[in-house]
Amino acid sequence: MALICVVCVITLGGCAWDKSIRFTNVSSSWVQVRFYVRGASNSSRSSMELVGRRTVRIEPGGSISYTPYRADLVHVQVEPVTASWQPSGRQYWLELLREPPVNIVALGNSSKLTFETGPDALAIIPAREITGGRFKYTLAESAGPDSH
Repeated sequence: MALICVVCVITLGGCAWDKSIRFTNVSSSWVQVRFYVRGASNSSRSSMELVGRRTVRIEPGGSISYTPYRADLVHVQVEPVTASWQPSGRQYWLELLREPPVNIVALGNSSKLTFETGPDALAIIPAREITGGRFKYTLAESAGPDSH
């Protein structure tokens, strides 16, 4: 009886400790996904620095998990890629509106992707916000703890 209680506590506790972002690709295209976290030097009020921490390509039907090192703002860039591994020219920028755990599911094809997740967990960042300089994205990626 005591063993059963311990297993239940560990199982329930494990769910609460999960701070990962799970990305599942059920589209008909491979996608390249890049995760960004808040940079160290965000003293400027005119723009926010975000640093790319992990980039992965996910095949149709595949999924990955990413756990940010700290609970921090996370942006996700998604690009469908062609058979020659070149980005298709279409980019989707997503902002997590709540802390992980979050499950993101990509649906569609290389010309049009849509994203599903829990309620109020994700927002598409308008192109004018990306080009207007509100966010400054650095593509240098770390091999540190954020890269698992």
